[in-house]
Amino acid sequence: MGLVTHYTSSGLGGMRTVGDLVGRVQLRNKCKISESKKYVMDKLGVGYDDLSDECFMRVFREEHGLGVITTIGGAPYGIEAKFNIEDILDIDIACCNHLREVARLHR
Repeated sequence: MGLVTHYTSSGLGGMRTVGDLVGRVQLRNKCKISESKKYVMDKLGVGYDDLSDECFMRVFREEHGLGVITTIGGAPYGIEAKFNIEDILDIDIACCNHLREVARLHR
């Protein structure tokens, strides 16, 4: 399942679009890719065509702090972007939970 999800999310453009988000939701919810896309569309408030539009998603990801491939000075990336992904998709990400535990942070 992991290879198929990775392959599919890469085909959606990974961080260039929303492939990483769809793949994350698909693994978390153990659902089909169509269900994952719908979940992400609903949470992001975007349409189906926007999911694979690199220009639109680049701006969207920058504005919402979801991380982009080529980072911009001062913009969230790495763990900070993952915290933002958790919030906007209403999911848990293991490394964020681990950091909260180690740093004794609360969500």
